[in-house]
Amino acid sequence: MRHIHEIEVFIEVYKLGSFAAAASTLNATQPGISQCIKRLEADIGVRLFERRNNTIEPTSSGKRFFDHCILLLERHRSIIEEIRDQKLACKSLAIGVNAWMGRDIVASAIRDFSTRFPHTNLTVIEDASPQLAELVRRGELSMAIASTHALGDGQSVFVQTPGVLVTRSQRDLDISKDKIDLIVPSSLDPTRALIESYLDTGVLTVARQIKLDSLTAGLSLVRASNWTIIVPELVYQAERDKSSINLIRLKNPPEYKLSIIYAQDKFTTEMREFQGFLKRAILLSSS
Repeated sequence: MRHIHEIEVFIEVYKLGSFAAAASTLNATQPGISQCIKRLEADIGVRLFERRNNTIEPTSSGKRFFDHCILLLERHRSIIEEIRDQKLACKSLAIGVNAWMGRDIVASAIRDFSTRFPHTNLTVIEDASPQLAELVRRGELSMAIASTHALGDGQSVFVQTPGVLVTRSQRDLDISKDKIDLIVPSSLDPTRALIESYLDTGVLTVARQIKLDSLTAGLSLVRASNWTIIVPELVYQAERDKSSINLIRLKNPPEYKLSIIYAQDKFTTEMREFQGFLKRAILLSSS
């Protein structure tokens, strides 16, 4: 970057008004500084300094050139810093989320993360918790937010939310007396055991069941019929349109739990920050 070096020399000479002073500041020789300015003047075809005896004065062209050089040097340094930031940034981050995290919650975390780490390639996939855990184990995901119920004992809980019963709006339902038609997860869903244990308490009287693992499809069915569904309250709070559904709080409700899993030696700053953004989005959705 010969021209950048020459511009830096020119700026020092201009500021200090002396070849000797610039040489001392730049740890160079006075003849070397003088030759550098001469090469620069030859390249651009104008004199930048008037030399009189032992003094130098910038020419009118030199004064205009100085103003442009300051801007050019600032831009050059900004570009170098940006390139270095890209090199230091995490090349990619792949994260898995459980289906009941809620679209707006995940979208909020992604938005905040992409602002904080603009040069990180972020991939977010949604899948069932057992599949997410397997992808983390194989190294295909950096980390995953998965159902604690699918991971077994010993997992620290990232978020916990009670189950609530969701019904169609304007429906007169007394769960202490009325039988309900209930959408439940299939045996493939790790929360199935949680729901079965709760139903065994006899708090709800179920007339019919449909096994359905898609919360989105389940809520759509609830909106269009008399079917009901037990979902994490977090899911209900994250729903954009609550005008067509009602929430009924349950006595001693089942507790849904999510844990974060990752390779123990790969917990990066980016992963920690995404976790923080996700936690904040969850708190905001429930406030």
